[in-house]
Amino acid sequence: MYFYAAAASFALTALALYAVRLVEKKVGVSGAGYKIGLSFIGPVFIIVLAANIYLAYIRAVLGYSLLLNTLLLTAAVSSFQDLKYREIEDEIHIVAMAAGLAGLIIKGFDPLDSFFGLLAGGGALLVIAVLTKGGMGGADIKLNAVYGIILGLKLSVLSLFIAFTVGAFTSLLLILFRLKGRKDFIPFSPFLSLGALTSFAFGGSIINMYLSLING
Repeated sequence: MYFYAAAASFALTALALYAVRLVEKKVGVSGAGYKIGLSFIGPVFIIVLAANIYLAYIRAVLGYSLLLNTLLLTAAVSSFQDLKYREIEDEIHIVAMAAGLAGLIIKGFDPLDSFFGLLAGGGALLVIAVLTKGGMGGADIKLNAVYGIILGLKLSVLSLFIAFTVGAFTSLLLILFRLKGRKDFIPFSPFLSLGALTSFAFGGSIINMYLSLING
């Protein structure tokens, strides 16, 4: 069982590395392509391996496994590109959406819920972008729209709450410790990815805990 989890993690990490190579070849500055270090490879492999061992342990269905791996790899590659190049290529969104839809179909899903998730995930950021006149990047909007399709409405709302809360707190700390200035660029896609992953893995428990608190 765990041999297959490790094999899957090797394969998926290799897929993530290949995606990064394509990204760097397309948007990286001259000579930057293919320079992928252990700072990316190590964390991605450890996280994906741990996830797949857990999936093997709980005997997760194929659709759920595909969705979680899709979220993990999308989070890793999009965050890498956003942090390094301040942009996310559309190919990442397209592949993530295709893999996410495949996982949803295999697992079984409500198309209407996914549609409302898309509106909540991408639409909310689009409104912010319009109101702030560019305060939210188009890549973030498309990335979170894909996350919204996978998560559905309720988990998309929770994901956004987590992303904005953690993002605001992290930005405040960076400014307080003078690691960033108030006008400096702080990539938001890592926070969107953190919110999506947290909501997908623990969203049901978080929502139930919140409802039990407000209901006494």
